[in-house]
Amino acid sequence: MIQGAHTKKITVTLLLTIISIVMLVLWPGCQFSPSLPPSDIPSEPPPSRVPAVPNESIVTAKIIDIKKLPDSGFWELIIDIEKSETVPGLANILEQRIGEKIAVRTTEDATKLKKDQIITAHLSLVGDERNHYISASNIR
Repeated sequence: MIQGAHTKKITVTLLLTIISIVMLVLWPGCQFSPSLPPSDIPSEPPPSRVPAVPNESIVTAKIIDIKKLPDSGFWELIIDIEKSETVPGLANILEQRIGEKIAVRTTEDATKLKKDQIITAHLSLVGDERNHYISASNIR
């Protein structure tokens, strides 16, 4: 009688082990994985490629930081906007950002620029709503 109970216990344990192994193998394929989106739902919306509205601002700003961006030909300036003037016929997207620090990129030679220097530059938003940056030119 004790041997029969022991056999039942081993049988139940073995059965539960087999069920656990089967569930470990098959169950992940039946569940939604948060790291992998369902194949019928795009992971990102397609790029819109709607360009920024024609814009330009003549900005007076203080340079906070300067760095050369590797392998790009760009310099990045972190500036604190002190004043923003509108260019006739173009949107001034920076007039509401006076007093803010922003990052701008330029292909002009920035080796003579210094931290804490006050500059005047023409700034414009380049790109579209998904991939854009603020370009600086005519830096004085």
